[in-house]
Amino acid sequence: MNKRYPSTKLDEAVMRVVACAGYDLVFADDEISDKEPEAYHSILEKYFTDDSAAELLVEAEKRETRLHEAITVINQEGDWNHKKHVITCLVQLAIVDEVFISQESTIIMEIALKLGLKPLLAYSLIFETARECGFGSNNQNNTSLNKNIL
Repeated sequence: MNKRYPSTKLDEAVMRVVACAGYDLVFADDEISDKEPEAYHSILEKYFTDDSAAELLVEAEKRETRLHEAITVINQEGDWNHKKHVITCLVQLAIVDEVFISQESTIIMEIALKLGLKPLLAYSLIFETARECGFGSNNQNNTSLNKNIL
């Protein structure tokens, strides 16, 4: 059986940004729900690879190095669609526990800015993606969303 894995350096870079930043998102909150690690693996397996565990880097220094290298590849070879895919995957992961905390917002914004997105465009993309995923459909979620990205 062949394992599914990104076929280009650029697609691999997109996966690695999602994997590295996604790891940071999972551990951004003091309380980690069961949904978050499950969603981390689910997103990687849905879009990129059959072996999400292989992309898991626990050591912060190695994760930061891999993240920097992957962002460099995306900025050199990628386009809007690659950057949008990274941000939408990260937002999906951040809101899986139905809470969008400021630490998660900060992580996603930092990635967006490193990818060269202008702040207003990044905010709009985060907000739009969260809304499309059903987040913000009630007043509590809407307040959390507005408070933490605006």
